[in-house]
Amino acid sequence: MNALIDRGIIKEIASGNNFEYIITGDATFVDTDYKVLQSQSNDIFVKCMKITRNGLVDLCYLGNDYRTLAGMLPGLSLENANTIVAEILSCITKVKTNGFLSCQSMVLDKEKIFVDPNTMKVKMVYVPVSEKLFSTMTEFEEHLNNIINEISPDFDMADIPVVPQQVYVSGNTGNLLGAMKLTACDAPYPFEIRITEDDVLIGKKADLVDKVIDFNSAISRRHCRVIKQNGTFFIMDEGSANGTFVNNVRVEMGQKQPLQQGDIVRLANSEFRVN
Repeated sequence: MNALIDRGIIKEIASGNNFEYIITGDATFVDTDYKVLQSQSNDIFVKCMKITRNGLVDLCYLGNDYRTLAGMLPGLSLENANTIVAEILSCITKVKTNGFLSCQSMVLDKEKIFVDPNTMKVKMVYVPVSEKLFSTMTEFEEHLNNIINEISPDFDMADIPVVPQQVYVSGNTGNLLGAMKLTACDAPYPFEIRITEDDVLIGKKADLVDKVIDFNSAISRRHCRVIKQNGTFFIMDEGSANGTFVNNVRVEMGQKQPLQQGDIVRLANSEFRVN
């Protein structure tokens, strides 16, 4: 069930597996989400097009090339059920690491989760409006668990194929004596930044910084700087759009915040542990 429909915020018009969401209630269309959605649609989401109907924003979703999860569940083999669950979890992981989109705006409804019957590839539906379908991530996770249990009650996370990965290290490792490491807590793959120099610039634009973080678009091109003075490491924000935080306290522009073993550094919405 779509909570936005229940609350009268959007109205649905369906034609087969194609459908429209018309924004009718107290919510606003989020253009930034929509633009990101367009760039991601071929990989994660059902294709969405924005039109105007009688002065209202109308979001058109094209799902006719797929089958709904609800239509596939009867008679679904255990192998295919586990594949679909793994696909759903993969989509959610990509949204979490995207940096702009929110899982709370994803539709978790068997009628709105679409599957390619030949490959079991999953396409999700995202609603780019200011009101969220789920008020908290806890609510989202609970609903997700219910969906997973319905698809494959005995699903085990160990059923997801895992490709062994080495830790990706950004930049030259250098001599580790007297060095500091920022180890990613929530990256899509094992990742760490090893800092051996006295002045290191960190961001997502390779030709502007010394250490590159390429898995989160919410991180600025020049996001922060780590310096070493008298044996102590400090972090400074470089005017980033989404902020630099140490233990959930924002580092203001021009501030020099000391780092200690075990501190949690957050760049935008990506967390790193100081080692």
